[in-house]
Amino acid sequence: MKKFLFRLFFFSACLGVLLFGLNIFQSKYNLDPPHYALHYQELYQIETKSNAIIIGASHAVHGIRPSILQTENFQFYNFALNGAGPQFYLKWYEDLFSKQYPKPQVCFYAVDWFMFNEDWLWRDFESDSEYFSSDLFMNCLLSKELNRTALLQNRLAFLKYRKQLLSALRFKTENLAFPVKAYDRGFIPFTTAFKAKNFVYEEDVDLLLSSTAEKKALLLLVEKMQAAGIQIIFVMPPEYQLAAKIYQSAPALFLDSLAKELAIPYLNFNTSLRKDMINNEITNFSDWGHLNAEGSLKFSKALRKEWIKLGKEIAF
Repeated sequence: MKKFLFRLFFFSACLGVLLFGLNIFQSKYNLDPPHYALHYQELYQIETKSNAIIIGASHAVHGIRPSILQTENFQFYNFALNGAGPQFYLKWYEDLFSKQYPKPQVCFYAVDWFMFNEDWLWRDFESDSEYFSSDLFMNCLLSKELNRTALLQNRLAFLKYRKQLLSALRFKTENLAFPVKAYDRGFIPFTTAFKAKNFVYEEDVDLLLSSTAEKKALLLLVEKMQAAGIQIIFVMPPEYQLAAKIYQSAPALFLDSLAKELAIPYLNFNTSLRKDMINNEITNFSDWGHLNAEGSLKFSKALRKEWIKLGKEIAF
């Protein structure tokens, strides 16, 4: 019996050491997009001390350059994340941002006509537990609202990146789709091989799932930020030659009505502020929805002009 227990202890100890080492190894060698970790680094270390922020999904991550938007009075940081919808940002704001980061004066919320579709905007708050502080992680584990299994799986690198073990053993860390050398306060370019089919959107927008929970989360998030004295501005980044009816779909009209109801300025670069030199030029895009590096420069400059015009009309 003693030999059995000793062997069991020895095996458990060896397994523990192996998993511990593997966890450290894969936390360093993985292909996770680099801007995910940098997003949370800014939240905890507050390196830029920005008083204006950008949130939204991938169209904002790869389309809005904070260094171009900044003015004498406003320093921007792009806190948008790929696949992040209103339910993600509500938790992000309540449990992390409002407790950790200095309150900004302005928030650009980059909205999308598909932002209530949970199939497209896949990011859960639990997805980022790897980057949480110990205190936040423990609080999340104790929460009845969150998925504890997902929290643990995404906290441990050897579980989160288990499918990347072979690339890790080759010491690969660079994700070529997101060149970190071009990182700009949360913005990062999206680079991909040209495929003509990626520039055509053929689905019926009215058949996309539209989550009531996502709509409620957006309303609650905006109301909380406005109550805190943060000026909310909706921005819809330009897309490549989509049919006009898409911007008359139910989700798009919901955003229009919400902006009017809550007195939110809305800079829509696919309708009232559409610019042919951006929207109609395929060389500005990586696909129908994502601006490439060149397109993001053009759009950020156009957004800055509209932002300055708007600043003369509203009180900050």
